[in-house]
Amino acid sequence: KTLQETVRELGHVGRKLDILKVDCEGCEWRTYKDWIHHQSSSDNRRMMVVDLRQIFLEVHNFVPITNQMFEDIHREGYVLFHKEANILGCKGNCVEFSFLKLHKQFFQSS
Repeated sequence: KTLQETVRELGHVGRKLDILKVDCEGCEWRTYKDWIHHQSSSDNRRMMVVDLRQIFLEVHNFVPITNQMFEDIHREGYVLFHKEANILGCKGNCVEFSFLKLHKQFFQSS
């Protein structure tokens, strides 16, 4: 299921979601755009399906699109505030990252 489908099924459309934890054993590379572009097109309007405040992400086996994923996450207004190697569960092949969504004004120069 996509994030949008899950949000609709749980009745959370239009709500604020404080934390989204993503630990999907490698699926982050093909699904990340779904959860950072968490909007829906309806009647040619874009509406926010859910307002994600923080994303906790476990990244497995860095791949060629790693930099693109981090750039896309930042472009959506998220900043990295924590990272930690997971040396126990993944034998050092995965890293936990935590992102916080900041207000658009934070990125504007004064």
